[in-house]
Amino acid sequence: HDMWEADGGIDEYLKAYDRVRTVLLRQRDRGQAPGIEALRRQYAPSRVRAAIQSFKGGTSTGYCNLTIASLKDAPDEVLEALCESMAQAAFRCVGPDRDFVNLLNLLPKKASDYRTIATMISTWRIMLKISCEELRRWDDVVAHPWDSAKRGASISRNVFTMAMKASTANANGKDTLQLLW
Repeated sequence: HDMWEADGGIDEYLKAYDRVRTVLLRQRDRGQAPGIEALRRQYAPSRVRAAIQSFKGGTSTGYCNLTIASLKDAPDEVLEALCESMAQAAFRCVGPDRDFVNLLNLLPKKASDYRTIATMISTWRIMLKISCEELRRWDDVVAHPWDSAKRGASISRNVFTMAMKASTANANGKDTLQLLW
């Protein structure tokens, strides 16, 4: 609660989300983003079922209490309704309401580093699984050289290098500011 209050509260986050959504809707209206039929193909039952099947058997339940395992044998009617819901959400640029409260977790990497994962609702995880290659290509294009979240980056190396530069600047009488987000 204190964190939200210090940063302007959830209202500031929702305003930023609305600004992004407005840009995406403008792009869609100009034909620069996929239309509903393209999104229905992207979230077609065969693709959604393949994405569901690709999760490991022990995949944890999203905080929505819907297990991905329970969807593996879902009847076609259920899967078709889920697919339409996904396509409509993407078309309207509306994520699940509870997406605003993804739970962030730090998991240790093999080489003594950490990575952040988000615990989110199961249907959102499936949508991201289907879109992951497209999102990775976008990440590769827009990632900043110092971005510790980009593929192959080391948060420890980046943090150490930034701290060293800040210490050197401070030792030379300069002020520094580091933003963590």
